[in-house]
Amino acid sequence: MKPGSFLLGGLLHLESKMLYIHHWSLLRNGQLWSDGRLLAAVPADLSASMEGLHDIYRKAAFNYPKFFKADGFCKAGLLTVLPWWKTLRAHPRAIQGCMLLFTDSGCHLADEEHIKGMQNGSPSPAVFVYTLPNILLGEWSILLGWKGFGSCFLMPSCDVHQIQKIIELHRTDQKETPLLWGWCSAFPDRIAAAAFFCDQEATAQPLSCENIQQILNFTA
Repeated sequence: MKPGSFLLGGLLHLESKMLYIHHWSLLRNGQLWSDGRLLAAVPADLSASMEGLHDIYRKAAFNYPKFFKADGFCKAGLLTVLPWWKTLRAHPRAIQGCMLLFTDSGCHLADEEHIKGMQNGSPSPAVFVYTLPNILLGEWSILLGWKGFGSCFLMPSCDVHQIQKIIELHRTDQKETPLLWGWCSAFPDRIAAAAFFCDQEATAQPLSCENIQQILNFTA
């Protein structure tokens, strides 16, 4: 056994360094917040629509044309990373950057649209490519140029304690890499997403269940 390691539940765990939340974004109720600042907002009745997502993109003055090719699930996930994507892309260890995605919906929106297309006899290849629950990881990777480890976890709800455990297990193998992780939930009647950029530089608040939950519950 390597020095600094321990056995838990029959699994080998290696001590990992503390992670700190350097950037965060939250998309909820038609509002996009990033690092405590409101970037854009639309009326609540548009919050789960493509029109609403497009309006948020334009009001936040983003410049990433590929955004418009994505489905609703990926659009929501992209909106949470676009506020600081250039910082992540320029990270000195960007090529090693790792990504973790947690979701209760996966590609539900694309699945529904694809099923309707098959029933009508005209399924769209442009929709079919988004019928993967981990498709957002691919969109993040293209946006950021990150080529490290990535994994998607389907969960019944946004359980911050379970998410924290998964991140800790992940860090035993990926100790020295920057981490982007997020929650994305996209259904016909509601869309919500959050993203966190974490690294080992102790210049921000620690990544803890309490701090994650505080950000997810953020209100001005």
